[in-house]
Amino acid sequence: MNRNAMRSQGLALALCLAVTPVMAAIDILVSPDDGLSGLTQALKQAREARLSNKAKPQAIRIVLKRGTYVLSAPWQITAADSGTTDAPLLIEPEAPGTVALTGGPAMSVSKRDSTRWYFAPPEGVDRIAERSGGQLYVNGNRAVLAREPNAGAWWFVQGASKDQLLMPPTDASKLKGLLEGQRERAIVHLMQSWTSGLHRVGKTTDDVSGSGRGIELLPAPKWPMLTFGSAQRYFVENLPGALDAPGEWLATNEHIVYIPRPEDTQASTAVWPRQPTLLTMRGDDNDGRRLSNVTIKGLKFAYTGAPTSIRGWVDGQGAISLPAAIEIENASNIILTQCDVRHTGGYGVWLKGNVINSEVSRCVMDDLGAGGIKIGLPTSNSAHPTGYNTVKGNVLMHTGRAFPGAIGIWVGRSGHNVLTDNVIGHTSYTGISVGWTWGYDEQGADGNQIKNNVLFNIGQGMLSDLGGIYTLGRGPGTVISGNLIRQVQDYPLYGAGAWGIYNDEGSSDILVDGNVVQGTRSGGYHLHYGRDNTVRNNLFADGGQAELRWSDPARSGDWLAQDNATSGQRAVGDIYLNGAPPETRVRMGIKAKAKDDGMTHVRVKSSADVADLSIQDGNGKLQAVWAATLDKARTTLRAAMAQPEVDKSLLTVPPASPTPTKPVLSWAWRFDQMPVGPVPMGLKFAPNKRAVPIVGVEPDPLRRGSGNCLLLTDGDAALARYEPYVFVPAERPLANTVVDFEVKLDAQSVLVHEWRDSAAHPYKTILKFTLSHQQGLQVAGKTLLPLPEGEWLRVKVQTHAGPQKSWSLDVRTASAAKGHWDDLPLSTALLPQIGWVGWISDTAMVSQTCLKSLSIHPL
Repeated sequence: MNRNAMRSQGLALALCLAVTPVMAAIDILVSPDDGLSGLTQALKQAREARLSNKAKPQAIRIVLKRGTYVLSAPWQITAADSGTTDAPLLIEPEAPGTVALTGGPAMSVSKRDSTRWYFAPPEGVDRIAERSGGQLYVNGNRAVLAREPNAGAWWFVQGASKDQLLMPPTDASKLKGLLEGQRERAIVHLMQSWTSGLHRVGKTTDDVSGSGRGIELLPAPKWPMLTFGSAQRYFVENLPGALDAPGEWLATNEHIVYIPRPEDTQASTAVWPRQPTLLTMRGDDNDGRRLSNVTIKGLKFAYTGAPTSIRGWVDGQGAISLPAAIEIENASNIILTQCDVRHTGGYGVWLKGNVINSEVSRCVMDDLGAGGIKIGLPTSNSAHPTGYNTVKGNVLMHTGRAFPGAIGIWVGRSGHNVLTDNVIGHTSYTGISVGWTWGYDEQGADGNQIKNNVLFNIGQGMLSDLGGIYTLGRGPGTVISGNLIRQVQDYPLYGAGAWGIYNDEGSSDILVDGNVVQGTRSGGYHLHYGRDNTVRNNLFADGGQAELRWSDPARSGDWLAQDNATSGQRAVGDIYLNGAPPETRVRMGIKAKAKDDGMTHVRVKSSADVADLSIQDGNGKLQAVWAATLDKARTTLRAAMAQPEVDKSLLTVPPASPTPTKPVLSWAWRFDQMPVGPVPMGLKFAPNKRAVPIVGVEPDPLRRGSGNCLLLTDGDAALARYEPYVFVPAERPLANTVVDFEVKLDAQSVLVHEWRDSAAHPYKTILKFTLSHQQGLQVAGKTLLPLPEGEWLRVKVQTHAGPQKSWSLDVRTASAAKGHWDDLPLSTALLPQIGWVGWISDTAMVSQTCLKSLSIHPL
């Protein structure tokens, strides 16, 4: 079907719906007592009625009588249920707001004790269900699957590995008790930069030194631990020992156990849904017939589950593999309007493959386990693409409650969709994402219109590398216009970046026009790399860093920035190039492939009211553009507030959350008590791509001690002089940090111990000294103490708080030689954060250096 034909068909459907109230219709009534079988039977009656009235088609209306319809499987509407443009199939309640389709029966409290309530689980619960967790809703509120630490707190990854994490001793001790006999049901929720994963527990390794516990994660994380920084968060859930806080729950074979919140009443009910989808609308895959001309109006959909597979789950981006409460596929001219979707395990609505000329409008979606609406697929289907759909006037709130990497509205490789007049707030990640190709390849996401939406409180400090509106890949004809975006915040300690409008890799041929962005953690606009974009008439206000950022000019083509304005103190009139020092602002049109036809500076005053921005000092043309954007935003918000299912108190901008404090972790290794093997978790080394490792845990080669040691073997002609070395990426405050280690030197060993500020470019050395038998202990070229060959040396380094910017050193040998030195000067005038602590074999001679133990900890 060509595009004009598709648009004509869509117009015909719209006209048909406009006159439906005065048309004669055949009504089919359904009772909630009949449940799913009654809904299925109603469709059969509708088909029979359509056949019997074939000569004079009439609209058929399935009317659901008031009540709750508990579904044990999705209600399926197929191609055989299609209406026509003149006689559509209509499905609606007998009165607005009186009908709900749910994914599980309500459970009453079967018994209570002093702190816990017990619900009898639905029939068919088995060990797999018990192990899978999922979602529980009590009195219409999402409960928290029992977790450690409790909600609002985190544990932090200590060791760096692809599929294992090392826990600090205190956390490891807690987990050891939790795992006793319960390992098979444990779920480790590991946060990445822009997404997360749910992992099962494989092998666990006790480190008898007390340095922690190594945990193998199944499946392996998408990225190795600590790839995006040193403050990587996780928690462990679905363990009996973690059930200890109000609002938490756990499933057993006998009961659903829940610790009530103060607001819970004695007559509480709960729903534990196992069903991820409530309604499927799907054409015939075999003969290619689309389902068409169906309208669903005014129904409520609630309580779906997304249990965790016994194999775990990892996500690349957007949590797009998750199901939705309502899924539509191989369909055209489908309208979902004035519906309410909430309390989901996955997404709310998904227009999947081969969906055209369809609409989701005036719906309210809240408390979503994943995101709100998905359009299309991550892969393209050139023969039957999804496109030409409209998402208009919806209210989407509280996304990512179970899967924080999910998106408010996601458009994959799908084109010519209109996303307009939607209100999206309180998300855990990006608000709107369009396109699904990294780079300049064709993807079919052309001509999408993202206009006049209101987005606020996006990200909420949960993840990083996000945007209010985000694009990927080429999008010829795509327009991002007239949107109001306020308060976009990331988690800045792992990964980085929260922008109002974010054109990511390959974003090209896109118009960004007349948007108002205020109060972002990073800035108003970010181009990673792309070409032929136009960014004009926008206001970027109160960003935490540069208002306009351009990450990768080398892979970009020309683009135009014209008549934009900034407010605040950041990058006024300039684009900040990634990698340049903060004091360097690169003027557009000089060192950048972009033109600047004038960027002004204005003053903006904001309030908690989403559309209440007072803008001063702009020129008349720009003032008019921004006034129109704000007027449209107010109209959109008024329409949202008119919907009865919307909590009006949520339509305000909360105060910005403070920047979180980076955790200060402790590290400790006892190599003498470890088995022979590779470098332990938490340590990194170089070179690390050799067939025969030159760093690893080996027996003491000098035969004068007991146990093993971390052995650095030097003297290979292929090595640089400073190789091999081992280090800890120990990002932490410099003041009051202690490093202890025990080392044994042979006759040729030269060991350099060094602390670096790795955030500086190039890095800066904070402190440094050398240990060798031939030269002794040397600091700044001076020999302070002779050192014996083949004896264990105990070394302690400590920095101090206060203005003295100094450090102390203590060295002791087995033969009683010792020395202590205070007030040693740091190698840099800065008082930076430590980023790197290393032990370097700095010789070209054949040598073996043994490390027996090492630790890094606060004073």
